[in-house]
Amino acid sequence: MRTVYIFFILLGVAFSVGYINNKSKDTMVLLDEPIASVAVSRSNGSGDMNLNLLASFKDEATKAMFKEAITSAKKGVSKFAQTMPDYDVMIKYKGGLPIHAIHLWLGEKNERSVLVYMTEDQEAFLTTSKATNQLRKVLLEEERN
Repeated sequence: MRTVYIFFILLGVAFSVGYINNKSKDTMVLLDEPIASVAVSRSNGSGDMNLNLLASFKDEATKAMFKEAITSAKKGVSKFAQTMPDYDVMIKYKGGLPIHAIHLWLGEKNERSVLVYMTEDQEAFLTTSKATNQLRKVLLEEERN
């Protein structure tokens, strides 16, 4: 009987690990390190980061909003990923760790936005409409200033 319990426990752990590993491939990931700032610029096109910054956010609330928008984005299909991105987003970590470079196609109000890592991979990740609304509020306000 003890062997049966151990078997089911190991089976449960195996399914859990498989689910977690599979889930992480379906969402965007960032380093599990403190974020120093989130820098945003108007994009010059895919595969390149525009270093002429529109804004650099260092406040905790805005950094947390960007982190949530990115890490909750799910892999999906988007026609926009074939066009020029609206923004380049650079996640800068404390301690001089490598920067995460992400292209952003900002969705309309109550729609999803598209995020793509700046790599040759070009997999699209779709944000929630709530995340788009938050991103729009912050980014469009910066554009007006």
